[in-house]
Amino acid sequence: MSLSGRSLHKPEPQIIWDGLGLDSSHSGIGYYGKCLHEALCELGEIPIITALVGTPAIINRENVLFVPHENAATPTSIRKRSADKIYGLKPVFPSLSYKVATRNYPAMIYHGLSNLNLPCFVKKRADDRFVVTIHDLIPLMAGGPSALSVQMRVLMPRVVQLADAIIVPSNWTKNSLIDRFGESVCNKINVIPNGTTDIREDFSENPPTEKTNDVLAVGRGEGYKRIHLIADLAKASPKTRFILVTDEFGARRVGSPPTNLKVLVKISRQQLVEAYSTSRIFLHPSLYEGWCLPAADAIKAGLFTIFVKGTGIEEVCAYAPGASFGLDAGAGLNQWQEALFGALADKANRTAKEVKSNLPTWRENAEKTLKIYQSLL
Repeated sequence: MSLSGRSLHKPEPQIIWDGLGLDSSHSGIGYYGKCLHEALCELGEIPIITALVGTPAIINRENVLFVPHENAATPTSIRKRSADKIYGLKPVFPSLSYKVATRNYPAMIYHGLSNLNLPCFVKKRADDRFVVTIHDLIPLMAGGPSALSVQMRVLMPRVVQLADAIIVPSNWTKNSLIDRFGESVCNKINVIPNGTTDIREDFSENPPTEKTNDVLAVGRGEGYKRIHLIADLAKASPKTRFILVTDEFGARRVGSPPTNLKVLVKISRQQLVEAYSTSRIFLHPSLYEGWCLPAADAIKAGLFTIFVKGTGIEEVCAYAPGASFGLDAGAGLNQWQEALFGALADKANRTAKEVKSNLPTWRENAEKTLKIYQSLL
């Protein structure tokens, strides 16, 4: 597959990915970008990723367009560190990135993979097309004065207007966009569920077979993720073994964990796979999810999943209805504990029978993404 078929009178467009957010292996955006990039490359379409000079851990450094900035040549200077912060902001980097890309490519499809990263403050060339992946509007829904929430309120109307195509991972995110911006955006929106991989394939040697842990939870420390509920459940269930994979913010929210709760921060993919493979139940008390890659991993790993109904995660768990259970957003600690104990007491191990669900693959995601690119020619 390729973007061939362009008119002979027009230049062949290059796929350019805005690299903002793609440099972190511990973020959902970074993982999404890595998996989609690999799948597109297998299909013969290799996106060029933009990045500030000196940015670490780019998905594939062989296909990077580096964006220089003032003081970039002095990596230890205070001025350079300050410039990184400024140029790395969502209102700044996409416009700078796009301007640099226009000097290198006469035509492009410019794709921002992180909700807001389209060039909002430079003029768009006539032959260029803009694509944006909007995973969710959670910062707007959750409220609060966070920097991301403020940026979304300011930038999102412009991003939605500029985009020639919008990719979302779930019907829930699609409906959220329509509710906020009206039916006029409907024709731009394409629902492409995130891909999944069988995480057991990530083991280079023999995978663990013993379920040494009862409950696994994976989530960052934002308030809507309700990390505190994991700690409360662990305290209320001292004979149940818990693992929480989170970030430093989430670890601070937990504070001093009970002895039956192991808190893991900044772990490798191999360690994450091991946590899934040695656990029995996946617990996800988050109030909002645009899709929820951790829940998809849990289903693939054969874990029974307990979640909050009403957002994108419900569409993920619909792939394995017999291996998941949804609670209302207002469910209290007793209801969570009841659901947890009920799942742990299930001796039939019905979850393992549903591992072969028809969850989408990253190749399917890439094929649909490529069709969107082709439709814009």
